[in-house]
Amino acid sequence: MEIRSAACGVLVCAAALIALSGCGPDYAGIDSGDVRVLKIPVDGAEGGSDSTLCLLSVPAGYTTDRPFPLLVALHGGGSSAMLFHDLWRPVAQSNGCVLATPQGEERGPEGIGYSWGPKSHESVRRSIDVILQTVNINRSKIYLSGFSQGGHLTYALAESHPHVFAGIAPIGVGFDLPDSECVHRLKSMRIYIGHGETEPGLEDVRALAESLRSDGCEVYLAIYSGTGHGLPEPASSELDKILGYMKADE
Repeated sequence: MEIRSAACGVLVCAAALIALSGCGPDYAGIDSGDVRVLKIPVDGAEGGSDSTLCLLSVPAGYTTDRPFPLLVALHGGGSSAMLFHDLWRPVAQSNGCVLATPQGEERGPEGIGYSWGPKSHESVRRSIDVILQTVNINRSKIYLSGFSQGGHLTYALAESHPHVFAGIAPIGVGFDLPDSECVHRLKSMRIYIGHGETEPGLEDVRALAESLRSDGCEVYLAIYSGTGHGLPEPASSELDKILGYMKADE
């Protein structure tokens, strides 16, 4: 497995998740099984502290001849792109998905890991823009999952860009949930919600799932027995269920 670094010093054709019309993607240089580190500029960046990174890996068997599904996985506060990439990569590989794990642009609590700050939407959007220029992606099969703080960001991005994601999976999010005015925006995607049985906010999560179903959304609510703020063990089994649910329409 080869790990490469790629600096992306300029924005691709637009500032948001776009169709990239008029841009000619060059997919050369990515080989089956590769892992690449992408440097992602944020607003006003000059390659210094106003930039973040995104880890990208392609599955064994990847070829530029056909588009592949993309899973974007957002870590929780105090974690990192590398830790989340290591967690998700075996599952993405076995499901034939390209995997991207953007990194929060701020240092985490007490300097541990990274967290999502005020530029989080921008950094994730631009990460996806760069990936669409780097890897042959099926743009009707882009999936988004996040844990805890990354789960909050998952809801927010799905609400603001409902046409982009075919499925979302917010995990461990028990407060500041989408309100009734935003729920209808999620109709176009399959939704997998995971929540620990002993984690606060479970009843609010149940109510949200029911509200989504009532509004015509396809929703699966997984309640993790005996679990608090985290994934059940083995985590790989749950992650495989999450990705399999989002990809069920393929």
